[in-house]
Amino acid sequence: MVVQTRRMSDLVGATAAGRDTSRVALRGAVGLAVVVAAVTLPFAAWWLIGDLSTVPLSADPDYTVRPPHVDPSLARDVGIVSVVLFLAAIAFALYATRRRWLGGEWWAVIGPLLLVGVIAAFGERLVTAGVIGANIGAGFVMLLGVPVVVAAIAWAVTWSVRLRRRSGVSRPMASTWPPR
Repeated sequence: MVVQTRRMSDLVGATAAGRDTSRVALRGAVGLAVVVAAVTLPFAAWWLIGDLSTVPLSADPDYTVRPPHVDPSLARDVGIVSVVLFLAAIAFALYATRRRWLGGEWWAVIGPLLLVGVIAAFGERLVTAGVIGANIGAGFVMLLGVPVVVAAIAWAVTWSVRLRRRSGVSRPMASTWPPR
């Protein structure tokens, strides 16, 4: 019978490799949650805002851009799923921040991207609203919404580059590993 013996250094190396694998998986899960939140928020906001037309279809409204025909049951289903996914994803991202798996400084990137999603949803609803005469809301979307969206994206990209240049692993994540 052969007895295998392991040196203590082998066990330490295996534990460190397991921690690195867990850290990569955790960072991937947090990143996925942030992406899901950013992608689902515009759909959820679009559904929650609803149609902003001020006149019924029978009055032959004017449109800046005609709204696409979307089956109401499909819109409801996508809206409900988007709200649920957004709430779950943002809750996990907030939990990850609380546990210091996600550095709080990354909210300077996440926040503006979420703002862009809400402005895009609200802007689409305003531009496609049926009105009598001129659609003032569409003008405000172009006048105010577009520059805010451009500024928010520029802010998020600048902060993202700045944070990525710092170090490969954020300090809070490195100091609290492994998770308790």
